[in-house]
Amino acid sequence: MPMREGLRPGAEASVTISVTDDMVARFEELGLVHPVYSTWSMVRHVELASRKVILPYLEPDEEAVGYSVSVTHLAPARRRGEEYLLERKLVRRKSTGEVINPTWLQFSFPTRWHYDVLRALEYFRSVGNVPDPRMDEAIDVLRSKQQPDGTWLLENTHPGKVHFALEDGDSRPSRWNTVRALRFEDVFVIDNVGTRFPSRLVDCGHR
Repeated sequence: MPMREGLRPGAEASVTISVTDDMVARFEELGLVHPVYSTWSMVRHVELASRKVILPYLEPDEEAVGYSVSVTHLAPARRRGEEYLLERKLVRRKSTGEVINPTWLQFSFPTRWHYDVLRALEYFRSVGNVPDPRMDEAIDVLRSKQQPDGTWLLENTHPGKVHFALEDGDSRPSRWNTVRALRFEDVFVIDNVGTRFPSRLVDCGHR
């Protein structure tokens, strides 16, 4: 017998709980890992909410099976990685303050697996972080490289197979680096006293 009609994508149900000691991350062999809501407790309550969504649409003799829950831990590792870069102002050694690799100050496209300061700024833009003051040096590098016509150059082409030319060569205006730079600048402008506010910049003028 089919389910009752009415269940639609986006249906919601809520579960309100108070985290108790038996819900924290604790293993018999390892003891307490951290005194917060554990993953398995979270999954149990996600299953409960899912059950509440579907129950009104089941016939009396019908049972729901086949559901799965996927939980991926991302935030702690990501935050540690972000802090690692910020402590080094995206390009410098923490121990000496020296620039780790001068090529990191040059903008490439395609970047392949290589790192540079524009790639780092792109990452922080993509995750929606408000620029940290420790990014100011990298932002100054970005802005210092804008050409009078509003473009940014291709500076360090990495070798590798390409199926068709994406750019006109090093030291030439770069369509892709200009787009990448403007996407970052379009989110925040840094004024002379460090105030950050949303901005929209004019077209780069490169076609």
